[in-house]
Amino acid sequence: MFSKQLILKAVDALPQKSHNELDQEIINLDLDSKEIDLTGSIFDKKRAIQGYLLANPEAKDNYGDSIVLRMMNSTVKNMLICVEREQDEFDEESLEFKSDRNFYRYLRLDGYDIDFNKRCIIEDIANYTQVAEKNDELIKMMKKYSFETSLGHYQEAKGSYLGGNYAALDGQLRTFVESIFQDMASYIKINESDNQNISNIKDLDAQRAMQVFSKCRKPILDINLNEWSNNSEISYFPAFWKRLHPQGSHPGLPDLNEAVYRFQLVVLNIELVISRFQKAYPLYS
Repeated sequence: MFSKQLILKAVDALPQKSHNELDQEIINLDLDSKEIDLTGSIFDKKRAIQGYLLANPEAKDNYGDSIVLRMMNSTVKNMLICVEREQDEFDEESLEFKSDRNFYRYLRLDGYDIDFNKRCIIEDIANYTQVAEKNDELIKMMKKYSFETSLGHYQEAKGSYLGGNYAALDGQLRTFVESIFQDMASYIKINESDNQNISNIKDLDAQRAMQVFSKCRKPILDINLNEWSNNSEISYFPAFWKRLHPQGSHPGLPDLNEAVYRFQLVVLNIELVISRFQKAYPLYS
């Protein structure tokens, strides 16, 4: 699955000089057989295609291949051809295209990479972890429970990632994790005000919030899976917390690979915890 931002970029990269070129690519991608209003201007056609693919990201062509993946590979191929013709530039140090500085970062965040020799996308871990989908679920959950502070920290972290400010990203990811832990733990304590196992846990930080998660009536950290124990040295989530910043806020200047790893690590772990939280403490309208 690709994020909304990448799908929009791939559609924008479709031919735009003439209706004939765009219509030929629409036929090539088998989009002409879909329920899309392909009348109007080139702009109108592209907006209609974007709307369809955002609603149907797994759409297949008549050969059973992913339309979005074909478009993404075509986008990457054309960008690399432009680099070879010196019509574009790929900065090896900052790992970004001059024509679109965020494209490669979005791609990596979704769990994909580029094979620069074969001019195509490498399907990395996205099929297994569905990072883009989990990112959307995180945002929806925080809005649903009005965890506005946590949402703000998460959006700041994503902004730093896309801006290439990886040192700032480190601190913001840790702040986000602690904030979302605090929000969920506070919510649990309010809903279990008579639970003596958690009523005496005060001044919630990340570590104390994890205690709440393990001692509430519907635990969202599994002791049997070593997700939490009184010995934090052998527990997964305390180790995950420590991994975010082993040497304080800025342990050197991380590169893109480390930034992607940390971001995906946070998305995957926090999405797991909040999915359990929602099941244990659902909101009723």
